[in-house]
Amino acid sequence: MALKEFLKLGDGDGYGSGYGYGSGDGSNYWRAVLRQRANGPGPHALWWSDAKGQPCNNGRPMTAAAPGVIHESPGPLCLCEPGTLHATLNPPKWRGERLWIVRLHGEVVGDEDKYGCLKREIVCEVMDEAAPDSTGTERTK
Repeated sequence: MALKEFLKLGDGDGYGSGYGYGSGDGSNYWRAVLRQRANGPGPHALWWSDAKGQPCNNGRPMTAAAPGVIHESPGPLCLCEPGTLHATLNPPKWRGERLWIVRLHGEVVGDEDKYGCLKREIVCEVMDEAAPDSTGTERTK
């Protein structure tokens, strides 16, 4: 199952008995993933890039994403505006081909869908181990 398909899971059929209720956007799930996978201080979130590690949600070209790469911007720090580096805890809402865990440095602003900062460090890629690569070969990492 491809990563994008996995992120959209939530429907199904079944039978049984019981009762309950629930709601949410999945951000608590992603917080748990980040607690397990992210190392070091600072708030962590997720960021989508295109296949080449470049921004794909109206961002400007920058150093390609890879573990240890630090992106910096002169600002201004304002969500939904050029000059702010973004991240999220709601990855299904945004476009992208590669999902990264990032550490946000300095002042961080945000709302329920995204965060913004002026310095973002790439920690690691969230790999989709079962998805075939561009040649159709299953990944074995």
